[in-house]
Amino acid sequence: MIYSLHVYRAFAALLIVFFHANMYMDDHFYTNRLTLLFEFGNFAVQFFFVLSGFIVYYNHKNDIGVSKKISIFIKKRFMRIYPVYWLAVLVHSFKLFMFDNYNSLKIEFLPLISGLLLIGGEPPITIAWTLVHEIIFYLFFGLLILSKKVGSIVFIIWQVIILTLNIPSQDIYNEFGFLFSCNNLLFGFGMIACFLALKFEGLIKKRGIWFFLTGNLIFLSALLGFLKEFLPFFHSRVLLAGFASFLIVLGSMDNMVESLFKKNQFILFLGTASYSIYLIHGVGIPFTGAFIDYLKIINSNTLIYFIMTTMAVLAGVLFYCFIEAPVYSWLKKKTM
Repeated sequence: MIYSLHVYRAFAALLIVFFHANMYMDDHFYTNRLTLLFEFGNFAVQFFFVLSGFIVYYNHKNDIGVSKKISIFIKKRFMRIYPVYWLAVLVHSFKLFMFDNYNSLKIEFLPLISGLLLIGGEPPITIAWTLVHEIIFYLFFGLLILSKKVGSIVFIIWQVIILTLNIPSQDIYNEFGFLFSCNNLLFGFGMIACFLALKFEGLIKKRGIWFFLTGNLIFLSALLGFLKEFLPFFHSRVLLAGFASFLIVLGSMDNMVESLFKKNQFILFLGTASYSIYLIHGVGIPFTGAFIDYLKIINSNTLIYFIMTTMAVLAGVLFYCFIEAPVYSWLKKKTM
């Protein structure tokens, strides 16, 4: 177990909560200096992609080229993503009844099915667009398991096409859709980081702290908007956040980093619950915000922001404890 990876998942999930709470404050209350610190918290999404590439490669590196392992890979990925996602969709459906004009919604069958299966279109949960990228990555990694040679060629061609399409463009966030989005390059970043960390494990354990610190410095500078002038285009922001994340996860096996993180059980737990926090915080924020607005007894925007983010994280933690963990444990016993 690499403890730092769980800590990274926790911090990335928290940054996304802070970012979306900041957006809610913009729409329903007022922003202040504290909330503006998280204006670029969406960079945590790019960190998640790099981290995912690292973790999948780390867990399945020995499965590459072993075609009989593909069924296990598919089962593990399916159980990790879909059941909890579908249950989260039900929770978000309740939010639609409470806060949105449910009667005006037009539900079309095919887009709904594709969204539930995460194979394109707009998912029922807006933030689940990242999971569509995850599924695409799993498909390409599955090819590596089926055939190392063919899978490697296809994966490299995919990454090269993404570079070719994206780099000359100024802002192509929606132009090439999910399959060729520059976000997908970041899975490759994570895989390369894991390969290098294992290849030079002795060096990383002793000197990886420098990669970790450099990556955090770049990431923090981007997060706080210090590099905004140098990041005019979408792909430049993605690649910088991806490079910073690459350095951070590359240094994750450093002895000093590991010893620092393994002691904090609370943060490690939040890392374990990060998927639930990510899926459910979009319900916790508006519910808490609406309740605070109804009471009209809190005048401090900073306090409102703190309460909203705390309750959003708590909602995710409760969802993990009472839904995700039991469901995953039950499915694991039944299928593995």
